[in-house]
Amino acid sequence: MFLINIAGIYILGPIITKFFLVRMASGKGLGMDAFIALIIGIITLILGLIFRS
Repeated sequence: MFLINIAGIYILGPIITKFFLVRMASGKGLGMDAFIALIIGIITLILGLIFRS
């Protein structure tokens, strides 16, 4: 399970970071960015709770 988490961080981390950097550099849709970050956080929490047991 630990290796799956590391692989997820190495694959998804740069993709999500680039997405937010491009969106925030443009200065548009800041409210939508906060909403997307909230949804990603909730999904991550649910996946963590599912895979924990």
